[in-house]
Amino acid sequence: MDEFAATFPQVVQIFKVSTVVDVCRDSKDNFLLALSQDAEADFLITGDKDLLVLHNFGKTKILTLSDFINANF
Repeated sequence: MDEFAATFPQVVQIFKVSTVVDVCRDSKDNFLLALSQDAEADFLITGDKDLLVLHNFGKTKILTLSDFINANF
């Protein structure tokens, strides 16, 4: 992760996740929802059906990459 962040410093932000979430039907995916909340993310781009069925989490819209690219925000 540090190597990736060093390569793309203009677009990478590191967030400490402190929120605990228990919303997703696949508990292994809850960390992404917690990260989205703590980072105040507008979008969570994923192909994971367990996340996609939520559509939104707080202010975060959960979309496939294809839907994100084709959206008119």
